Amino acid sequence: MDFGLIATNSVREINTILHHHEHFDGNGYPDHMQGTHIPVASRIIHLAESWDAMITAQDYRTAFPLDQALNELKKGAGKEFDPELVAIFTGLIEN
Repeated sequence: MDFGLIATNSVREINTILHHHEHFDGNGYPDHMQGTHIPVASRIIHLAESWDAMITAQDYRTAFPLDQALNELKKGAGKEFDPELVAIFTGLIEN
């Protein structure tokens, strides 16, 4: 087994997970990374996790209707979310 490859992949995966709460405008955590300095996989996970949280009923609220969830993502484009990813994602959902 090549442990060097495992270590390299693990670091990449750890960084992806570590930074999935960063916001595109730099207001996220833990490192206040901004824009394309945030790993693209982290930006995708953040968008997908947020979408799932919106459209899934929670103990404290009902699920958002799809149009409301789409609007929330669009409002967050360029702030919380990567605007290019929001455009691609919402385009897929709307079509």
